Amino acid sequence: MESHASEHGGIRVRTYTVVWAGLLILTGITVTAARMHLGKWSVLTALFIASVKSLLVLFFFMHLKDEKSMFRWMFLTAVVTLTVFIGMTFFDIAFR
Repeated sequence: MESHASEHGGIRVRTYTVVWAGLLILTGITVTAARMHLGKWSVLTALFIASVKSLLVLFFFMHLKDEKSMFRWMFLTAVVTLTVFIGMTFFDIAFR
């Protein structure tokens, strides 16, 4: 078990378990929020929860937190670009 932990930057089984439990809790929050009628905030709430869940998966299960800074900047640029496009889509729909 020790060689596996050192191979991936020292992440232990406990860390994976805590992240997995967090993903389950966030999934429960997603289901609960979907049953609530939040009006115009429902899509924003769902996108926010999904973003947090995807960041947990990317940083811990896909080991993005152990990558070099250049790769992190490339990832951040892609996320910002995607956010701008999604924001422009919502802006377009809101003012039709």
